[in-house]
Amino acid sequence: MNKSKADFYFDRGQARHMVGDIGGAAADYQAAIAEQADYPAAHCNLGSLYFQQNDLQQAMNHFNTALAQQKKFPAAHLGRGNVYRRLGDKQLALDAYKQAIKQSPNFVEAIYSRGLLYREMGDLKSALADLTRVVELNPDYILGFVGRGNIHERMGNIAAAIEDYEAYLARGGAEHSGQGDAIREKIEQMRESL
Repeated sequence: MNKSKADFYFDRGQARHMVGDIGGAAADYQAAIAEQADYPAAHCNLGSLYFQQNDLQQAMNHFNTALAQQKKFPAAHLGRGNVYRRLGDKQLALDAYKQAIKQSPNFVEAIYSRGLLYREMGDLKSALADLTRVVELNPDYILGFVGRGNIHERMGNIAAAIEDYEAYLARGGAEHSGQGDAIREKIEQMRESL
């Protein structure tokens, strides 16, 4: 199968995105769109780049375009949810996350994001359910453990919080976040309180 020029730009954009070449990735996604205007994945990825740069209007424009071109696109709904959340519109963020999960029930990133939003909204029971689902679906998604540990801690379930924080560290969380010492110290303080 021959790849189109648009696909070439898109693939190269993804490779550049993965190595942190944001400018090169954006240029390639834009080139893919210039070659093929109806390219929802390029719009979605470009939206993600703009979101990373905190250009929320451009991010939302590209997520909306992706969804106009392809109604069932969970990653674009996730992107919209992230923009709404950053703008402080928790209800629209929640609606977007729910739509992403409705379209892809095991979409770990969307479930995780919804769980964090539930936590922000004070719905700890729903947050705990989502973050538990995240670690069940993907035990290597280490942010699920630290997020769930935080919920357990807030709910007063210290033993479960310690278990989750230790699971986070055991899976490389210290290297991921650079906060290993702070989490280890937190674990020790929590053990002393038991």
